[in-house]
This record gives sequence, C-alpha cells and structure tokens, in this order.
Amino acid sequence: MALHVAVVSGSRADFGPLRPLLTGLRDDPRMRLSTVACAVADPGEADRQLAAFVDSGLAVAVAVRADERPEGAPLTTMHRQAARALDGVGAALSELAPDVVVLLGDRFEILSAAVAAHLLRIPVVHLSGGDETLGSLDDAMRHAISRLASLHLPTNAESAGRLRALGIAEHRIHVVGSTALDDLATFTPMTRDELSGSLGIELTDPTIAVTYHPATQADEPPAETFRALIAAVRDVAPESTIVATGSNADVGGSAIDAAARELAEDDSRMVLVPSLGVEYYWSLLHHSAVVVGNSSSALIEAPVIGVPVVDVGERQASRLRAPSCLHAPAERAAIAAALSEALSRPRAPEPSPYGDGRAVPRVLDFLAQIEDSDALLQPDPLEPVSP
Repeated sequence: MALHVAVVSGSRADFGPLRPLLTGLRDDPRMRLSTVACAVADPGEADRQLAAFVDSGLAVAVAVRADERPEGAPLTTMHRQAARALDGVGAALSELAPDVVVLLGDRFEILSAAVAAHLLRIPVVHLSGGDETLGSLDDAMRHAISRLASLHLPTNAESAGRLRALGIAEHRIHVVGSTALDDLATFTPMTRDELSGSLGIELTDPTIAVTYHPATQADEPPAETFRALIAAVRDVAPESTIVATGSNADVGGSAIDAAARELAEDDSRMVLVPSLGVEYYWSLLHHSAVVVGNSSSALIEAPVIGVPVVDVGERQASRLRAPSCLHAPAERAAIAAALSEALSRPRAPEPSPYGDGRAVPRVLDFLAQIEDSDALLQPDPLEPVSP
C-alpha cells in the first residue's frame, strides 16, 4: 500500500526547495501525496503561493489562511500568525490523516505544523534540520522542530552532528543533501532580454540581485540596514541595475519592503519584485554579477550557478558556505568592501556544501522503507550525561 505523505509549505520561500520533492512524491507509485499550503504573509503573497503550486502542476489538498484579518488591519504579530497556523494545519492534518508529515526548515509556521503533528501523533520527517543560523529566531525553532520530529534528513554531515548533539538517535538521521539543488542541473535560464521584459527594467552590466530579511536575533535595524546595503551597492557600482526581492513575514520585513519601494521610486535603475519564484530567481542569478543580502537560498544555490555572494550581517551566522560566499558586517563600508572583492572575482560554478543535486531520490527511497509509521513515534531514551 502506498505511503500517505503530507507536505506542509508555509510560503513560496520553502516551496522552491520543496518543489522537486513534491513532484517526485506525486509521480512515485510508492507514495500518495497530500499538500497543505499555509499562508502567513499578506493576502497577495498567499495568492502567489497558491499560484506557484498550480503553475508547477501540483494540487493543494488544503489551503490554510493564517494571514486572515479584518479589512484594513495591519499584519498580525508572529505569535498570532503561529497560533492560526497551528489551528489551521492541525485541522488539515486531522482531516487528511497521513502516515507521515514532511516539513522543511525552520519558520514559525513550520514549527506550528510540527506541534500540530506531534499532538495528533503523526510522525514528522524533518528536512534541513541541524543547520545553524545564530542571527535569526529561526535557529531555535529549527532545533525545536528537530526534537518534535521522528526522522531527520539533513543536508550535510555537520548538521547531522548537531542533531546527534541534540540527543537524536543515530538510526533516525540520514544525510540526503538539499532538495533545493535537484532541479538546477537541468534548469535553462531565461534570456537576459526575456527576464528584462518580465521585470520591467533593463538588466545592465552589472546587475546585482538583493534579498535582505530581518536579522531577528541581531542588532540590525531592518530598514536602516537595507538602506545601508543599497548605498554600498551604489558606492561600488553606481550604474548597476539593482533587482531587490521582497522581504519575508518576520517582524521588520514590512519596514524593509517600504524602504525598498521608496528607494526604487527614486532610482530608475532599481526595481522591487515582491517575490520572483524559482524560475525567475534562478534566471536572475544567472544574469547577475553578484547577489547581496542574507538569504539562505543565496548560500545554497548561488555557488552552483556560479555567481558570487555577499552575505550581510548575522542572520545566517554559522551556516555553511562555499568559498565564493563572502561575509560582511551590516555596515555600509564593510558591505562595499566585500562587494568590490566579489565583483573582481570570475564567475565559476562550484560544489555546494549542501549536496550534489540528487537529494530527492534519496528522500523517496528512504520514505519507501517506512513500513509502520506508528512505530516511529516510540521515543529513544536520552543518553545520561555525567554531572
């Protein structure tokens, strides 16, 4: 009998790395897939998330609107969104009754999904556990999800070691790599002219991609830091085209977006795109001289594409990175110095520390070995620690 697998996607940010796995689960006769789309951002972003499923030929079993609020009211705070996600995802999982739930990453809505599954006694299979990002609230939430999960599919050996340090038994941990890389090998980017037309701005040389999210565990004022980042880009490459993507749903994200809109209105060579989606984002990286900001996707995917990265601030502190990924403190002069060095480097694809692009077959084969999902819920005793 096919294994019934539910996958929860909290936003288009995790939909990108989940998409190769979702299509693999859909097409594998050993599996029966149900998807839960849980939107926690604004209604427009929720609609774009659902459109991403449709455009990829994937059906959504249940759509959870954790973003709903009275007309004209501001976005709710994260704890209220997390509560709505817990209620909505819990109801969805109760109705679907899957054998296992697959969750990726560390966002607060994914933690809500893990809590819901745990309380419903549905085993959680956690992707990308054991990573470390000390400058973000996501770091603690990722480890909390790991402790709620029954099986762990980290992207690298270092992360697997952290999972063992959390007291997770060895037999529950299997390194598979990042599913975000599985489609890159066969990806054909849009031409520069096609992408320019879609974005509504001419992509000159150099084009610089910018994605910056709040560093929720660091002293980095969101809007001010974003303005310093753009000023550093203009210091180093005054004639460059800047393509900025929207920030996430963390506290401070709306302030970053407001600053980006204001800067773009005053700069004909800058555009803000709320969210690009995988094809547009990867195409942008192919045509960019450098990507600047603090997105995990830049650290995971950009090295494989061959574009240098300037990682800004502390959000991704302690995360693995390839040699082409430079780091700069969240200060204008430091960002400018790192950007100058990145622009001087030749573009060259390099191996990612997050795997070889063949994670999905490993995940599918691993899931296919599950014979008794209820047995996964039996806890392993923690090893005693000497006082």
